[in-house]
This record gives sequence, C-alpha cells and structure tokens, in this order.
Amino acid sequence: MNLKVIWRELRDGLAKAKRAEREHGISIWQQFREIRALRANHVGVQDYYFYRLFDPVLHPDMVTKLTYGGWRAFSSEFRRYSEKRLQAMAYEKHVFYRLCEAFDVPSPKIHAVYAPTPDCFERHRALTDRNTLGEWLRTTDYLPVFGKPSSACSGFGGRAIMSRDGEGRFHMADDSVVTLDELLDDLEAIAAEISSTYIFTDYLENHDEIKALAGDTTASYRIIVLVRNGEPELFRTSILIPSTADHVSNVRGGESGTLPCAVDNETGVITKAIWGMGLDAEEVETHPISGVKVLGYRFECWPEVRDMVLRAARAMSPFRMQHWDIAMTTRGPVVMEMNFIGGVEGTQFHGPPGLYTEQYLSFAADHKYPVKDSM
Repeated sequence: MNLKVIWRELRDGLAKAKRAEREHGISIWQQFREIRALRANHVGVQDYYFYRLFDPVLHPDMVTKLTYGGWRAFSSEFRRYSEKRLQAMAYEKHVFYRLCEAFDVPSPKIHAVYAPTPDCFERHRALTDRNTLGEWLRTTDYLPVFGKPSSACSGFGGRAIMSRDGEGRFHMADDSVVTLDELLDDLEAIAAEISSTYIFTDYLENHDEIKALAGDTTASYRIIVLVRNGEPELFRTSILIPSTADHVSNVRGGESGTLPCAVDNETGVITKAIWGMGLDAEEVETHPISGVKVLGYRFECWPEVRDMVLRAARAMSPFRMQHWDIAMTTRGPVVMEMNFIGGVEGTQFHGPPGLYTEQYLSFAADHKYPVKDSM
C-alpha cells in the first residue's frame, strides 16, 4: 500500500470519526479504543464505520461488537471449509451449471459459450471470435438471454439482452438500445478484462410474487448454508430488491437502487431493510425508490426456495459453507451461483449479531480444513 492510499484512508477515517462524534456523541478517543479492541477480529477502520459499530443503540456493548469480523479475514477463513482441489467447480459458473444439471439442481440453461482465449472450458463447441459471436447474436431465436462472465463477481459484465428489432438493434434490460457492433464491442471488452469464458443463458423471469416487489429485474436471494456432518442448516438469508430497470440486482456499494433485506430463515418474512451504507445507512419500511412496503412481507414461495436450497446443499456437501444466489422465477427457484468465499458484508450487513454467533462458532470448531490440502 503506497503513501497516497494510506493518507487517503487516514483522512477518510478521521472524517467519519468526526461525523460519528458529532451525530452520536461518541468521542474520537473512544472510537479509537474500540477499533484497537476489535483488531483481533480483523475489524479495520472501514469495517468499523461500515457496520456502524460506534452506534450505542445498535451495538450497546463490546460483546455485541465482537460478533463482527473484518473483510480482511473472510477469504482465508471461509476458504478453509472446502478442499482446495474442489474449489474450481464453483469458480467457473458454466462448469458449475453442468454439475447442477447432473445433480438435478435447477440452474440456468446455457444457450451459447463465447471463448475467445484458447484456455477456456468448452472451447470445442464455443463461439471463438467476434464474427461467430456476431452471427449467433444476429440469428439466435433464444432471446431474451442473459450473458455473464463464467468467472466474475458483483454482477460484473452481466448483460440482459431482451429482444432484437427489425433493424437488427438489441433492446437491453436497462432500457438501452444498441447496435450489433456496439454490443460486440461491449462484450469483447468484458471478455478481454476477465480473460474468461462468457456464457449466454436463458433469461430468468421473476415469479409473480417477486415481480410485485422488484419489477422485471431479476431479484436474488443470498442464502448462506452451513453443512455440519453432512447435513445442511440455514445460517443467514437476505434478498436484493431492485427498483429500476437494470441488468443485475447487485447492490454495488449502494449505488444501484437495490434494497438489501434480511429474511427470517423459518418464516420467509422480511425482518429488516437497510437503505444506504455506513454512516448513511438507515432502516426503512418501504423501498425508497419504488415506495413498495417490504418490512414484514412474507414470501409465500419461501418453503419452495428453502427446500430446493437444502437439497442443492446436500448435493454440494463437500463445500461446508455455501453462499447461494437463488432466483425465484416463473419456473420455480433457480440457482444463479454458489460461492464458497462469499463476502462477509452480506453475512453481517443486517446485524447485530455479526458473523460470530454460537451457531457459526460451533460449526467453525467442527469443520475447519487445513489451508494446504494433503494430496
């Protein structure tokens, strides 16, 4: 980390400390002491303010604050719950989709694979250059389709192509209209940046119940499952509720208009909805953009989603901690992806408590793998 970055983070941290002191009456010295005390959990300055750990109403004591873990730890900690030799199955989505199909777990149907680099999976039957990709887009009958990199995160590169008009232009989910060349330029730039396979799957249309809350942009549950001695148990569930036409429903730092909501594992009821991030976060009852009431909403489709996830979790039981993204669609719940090192922010955003609950700590004590596997 260079000096400019260090200076910028110090300046940003001091500005947040002054604001927390001004708005919540917590002295800068007390905030500093708490941050030092939380270092054992890898909680840094940014984590402290992102989760509002200074807030005495939300986090009344250090016991509550110590249930949180920092972003620096999640990759190494979560990675321990699966064997290294298996992890590639989750990295590459189109390989994972093939595995889901074999295990009778509903996943998006792959219509085409674009693999411009020679070391991509399924290159033997892939579109390999701009011309073949363009020909497929110009003639395919599969529209609408959803395209995304096989290995990427946070919705990067996701493109929902809804239709092709009589002039050969493409109408996208974000209401933009592009020419074939413009679309090809966009997709080639994405493929070049990630050096990965790009896949086109069927477009997942929201179930009517989800559509009433989220509109047409595909909404997704994030369901975290712990697999203890071969049996899955739900840990945390949330749902992202978009409000505007877009390709994906990822929060993207709070700039996308998507509202993340906590969902009760037993009842499927939305128990908390938070708009904004960090010091600007506030609990809301209705979506600030769409005006739809979300707090207390009970998903009638939740038992179907829950049962499918538990069945899928058993199929993927070598992954002891599973972060599932699930769309509830017109054809039922569909797996969008499974991560084994999903971000700690989504796990803790709707706390307290944070990650380190009795359920998680007992699981962690039972199921840690060594970082380096014996082969």
